[in-house]
Amino acid sequence: SMAGQAVQYFRDNPNTSLFLVEKDGQVIGAAVLKMPPDNDKAELVYAGSTATVKGTGSAMFADVIKTVATADKRLFLKSVDDASDFWKSMGFNMVGSFGTMGAKKVSEMAKDLP
Repeated sequence: SMAGQAVQYFRDNPNTSLFLVEKDGQVIGAAVLKMPPDNDKAELVYAGSTATVKGTGSAMFADVIKTVATADKRLFLKSVDDASDFWKSMGFNMVGSFGTMGAKKVSEMAKDLP
């Protein structure tokens, strides 16, 4: 399952944070963020949702942005092909399936989040 994959990655890898979105007791979205302390870059290594509730990906990504902003890091990801447009709409500079977002942009985005 989508949540199971995220939890497994989180358990197996140090310096990661797990983000879950739940509705009615069910996990509908999960993300794993890797933030090595000796690096100025964070990597969104896993992000997925059941696509059953509109806004799940955006809500999850808001939590990721706030976390990365507090660490003052750049953000990277490798997207599955059918999610590239979503990540572009979230503010990533996409080159093929790779997305980047500078620390300044991360910080600016986090300011606008509740």
